[in-house]
Amino acid sequence: MGIIYVISIILLLITFILIKKTDKRINIISFISIALVMLLCYNALVCYILTFIVVPITLLNLTIINAVFTVLMGFIIYKKREIQKYKLDKTRINMYMYNFNCYTCSFIYGIWFST
Repeated sequence: MGIIYVISIILLLITFILIKKTDKRINIISFISIALVMLLCYNALVCYILTFIVVPITLLNLTIINAVFTVLMGFIIYKKREIQKYKLDKTRINMYMYNFNCYTCSFIYGIWFST
């Protein structure tokens, strides 16, 4: 069941990235970062609503809800026949990779020398 849930999350992210938000071109690296944070907030909200209406939080329920939202956003994309245009900014890629490498190295360094 976990694999199907991961597939539903990936499809949800793809449809959220493709749905038209503005006429301008958006930086893809920044938007993927925002989309991942929004995914975490979305999952927390869905779990809160399921808890509030006394429905058990299982991967099956979350997969079904993700599939419903994916189909709705896919229908909006199909109806408008437009997708968002993106650009790739090399300086932002370098900035994000530098931060990722610094955090990864400091994390590994902390684990290596903590024992």
